[in-house]
Amino acid sequence: GWVSGRAPLPGWAGEWGWPGAEEVAQLRRHALGAMSVRMRTVGRFAHAMCAALAAGRVEPLRESATAAVIRVHLAEGNQADAQREFRRYRAFLQRELGVEPTAQLFELVGVAPTANHRAATSVARPKWADARRPNPLRT
Repeated sequence: GWVSGRAPLPGWAGEWGWPGAEEVAQLRRHALGAMSVRMRTVGRFAHAMCAALAAGRVEPLRESATAAVIRVHLAEGNQADAQREFRRYRAFLQRELGVEPTAQLFELVGVAPTANHRAATSVARPKWADARRPNPLRT
């Protein structure tokens, strides 16, 4: 089914076995994210959470899905759950990719990024950028 992520027809070999699979997966992720936002804004937190969690199952590394879960927790006033979800996702990202969440996710839960996060996300100036190049117009 469309929401479950299963192949659209029996016997089809998952996402690799049918044309348009990536487009359908993208649409599913965005639709679930939009549904979560809409349900949260009208106060239907259980439905918002279900949509956010489903988006996370479609693509576990997708930060926007985790942010949606955290936003629902915060809308319900569940700070501890929001913090727990942030810590779970952060550990998962570090384990799977060796990276930190974005500064926006740190800000969402009110946590200051660590020195490791700032170092990992800053753009280092390459050494060659500081070297003076000879001006070919000067003799």
